[in-house]
Amino acid sequence: MSLIKTDLRKRRLLPGFFVLPGVVILLFFLLGCESEGAEDQVVSSGGPSFDQEVTRKIPVEFLTDTAGYGEKVRELMPVLRSDPATRELEVWYDRKDSLITEMGGMEEFADYINGLASIALDNKDFEDAAKLKNALARIIYLKGDYPEALQLYNDAFEIAKSQGDSKMMCWNLLGQANTLIRFHDFDQAVIHFDQAEKLVNKLKEPSISSHLLLTGAILEFSTGTVDSAIYFAEGALRLAREEKLGELEKYSLSNLSYLYISQKKYEQAIELLVERELPASDELTISTAMINFNLYEAYLGKKNYTKAYACLMEGCQVSDSLRFAFGISFCRKSLSEYYEEVGDNEKALAYFKEYHTINEEQTGLKAKSEIQSIRAKQALREKDWEIERLLLVEEEQKQTLLNRRRAMYNVVIGLVVFFGILFLLISARSRVNIANKNRVIAETKVRLLKSQMNPHFLFNAITGIQNFILKSKKMDAYNYLGKFSDLLRTIAQSSTTGSIALNKEIGLIETYLELEKLRFRDSFVFELNVADSLRDLDVEIPSMMVQPIVENAIQHGLTGLSYQGVLTVSFKPFENCIECVVEDNGRGRAAAGGARLQAGRHLSISTSNTQETLKYLQALGYTSARLFIEDLHHPDGTAAGTRARIYLPFLN
Repeated sequence: MSLIKTDLRKRRLLPGFFVLPGVVILLFFLLGCESEGAEDQVVSSGGPSFDQEVTRKIPVEFLTDTAGYGEKVRELMPVLRSDPATRELEVWYDRKDSLITEMGGMEEFADYINGLASIALDNKDFEDAAKLKNALARIIYLKGDYPEALQLYNDAFEIAKSQGDSKMMCWNLLGQANTLIRFHDFDQAVIHFDQAEKLVNKLKEPSISSHLLLTGAILEFSTGTVDSAIYFAEGALRLAREEKLGELEKYSLSNLSYLYISQKKYEQAIELLVERELPASDELTISTAMINFNLYEAYLGKKNYTKAYACLMEGCQVSDSLRFAFGISFCRKSLSEYYEEVGDNEKALAYFKEYHTINEEQTGLKAKSEIQSIRAKQALREKDWEIERLLLVEEEQKQTLLNRRRAMYNVVIGLVVFFGILFLLISARSRVNIANKNRVIAETKVRLLKSQMNPHFLFNAITGIQNFILKSKKMDAYNYLGKFSDLLRTIAQSSTTGSIALNKEIGLIETYLELEKLRFRDSFVFELNVADSLRDLDVEIPSMMVQPIVENAIQHGLTGLSYQGVLTVSFKPFENCIECVVEDNGRGRAAAGGARLQAGRHLSISTSNTQETLKYLQALGYTSARLFIEDLHHPDGTAAGTRARIYLPFLN
């Protein structure tokens, strides 16, 4: 089966009217076809051109049996040198702990394999060195250290390129592309994918073609073209079955079923994973974990929570056993969503915090900084390769042919660079415009939602003033009006921007509570707690997010009680946002059902608008914006009140 051209970069970047560059590139190809063989050939001067100091030297005695684990390493060597298409290394991954523990940990294990690669380079066994670097890159990738994996893939690629080993070059290009996808750097991933595609079309290796199609499916899915992604994934599955590559078939099934799930084709995904016979395997692998995760999402989509939970827990156990970084992160996120779906908000919150911590460790600022550094080094090395290639062509071609074509090459390269820069500028401008428009739309929706909440709040306040006047309580009305005017001033200042300084938001809540206290007298007492670290913190947060929650607690939890209500509002820092907890000792949500029906419209607006505002904040990139509500109970099971936790992000 021949590989179908994907042309991903063109689909993502090129406007339809740019036909001329395609003609120019075609002309460049036709002009260079006479010397295509010479230009494509990579000639080595006896070793790789990269700086060998990237491989740390290890004393030879450290690599001998005297270290105490030589026998296990000898058994491992065929796996490290195996063809990536067989995925033997990924199957071994669940047995790594005993060996790595004996060596002292992952860092020592990596040093050991790097030492073996260094010895291979010294002995000019470049094929073995490239295989060892590639194997270590795959292990480090599975561990979740993506910057280090990207560097190792790049080292292996350089060694393979110095020897003209197109097959190993292709595997490492695909490894780099998949690692860059983990960091959502799709532009760089497409560049590596395109380079791999050119090699695959020449090699015509079905196993590599299958991997290439799977990577293409992921890239197509990332751009929103799910139908094309399914087409590529189905092609990868056919190739894996034709070549009887069991682990690769499982990997393809996992990806294809996920794409079905993304289109809500749950029955089709379940049939693919359960009702069809899967390749036999005596060991748990990463593919096993991914298949269970996909079954979890399919059953969850069908509201079959029992089967969904069983599949999720099996996938989690496999991920924990294999130390599979992505699986562990996915587990915590999915368990948070699952418990939120079934109404156990306490467990949902706990797993959400675990997921947040793991995700920060894997894709935090430090990792992104390391990626930028690696990309910069790689760009410099690619320039060196290009210079070396041009010098090689210049030496091999006849002087007359070189002179005749030099001017033409310069013109063509200049045109390609010019139009390439033009494409990039137009594409970048288009992406920026779309992002700005989406941001403006989301911010406008947030302001509209808040404008709905303000009239209801004002109605209640004016009603309170009216009651004081009717009862001839002039001083109470006077004090109420004073606090009410302060409140209106703060709301007016934040209404146009949708944001408010943290200290002003806290002051607004305090003033509102004092107003309600004047209005309801001794029916309740309140306590406002603010962490010391927040008192002088100069940050902006979304405005009018806490007041509706406090209002609901008073109106529907505390009013009309036979005992004095207690309302506690607390502000404290939480990771990269503010956690606000509103807790009352009222009748609870179940008992307040009748009151909700009577208050109907206002409660619906304040509650749903708060949720909608949080959703639009998440669309703007503030993923930490969340709301959790839980019912409190006495030991005998009777209602003891309600606790609401809202997480407000720091606004840029």
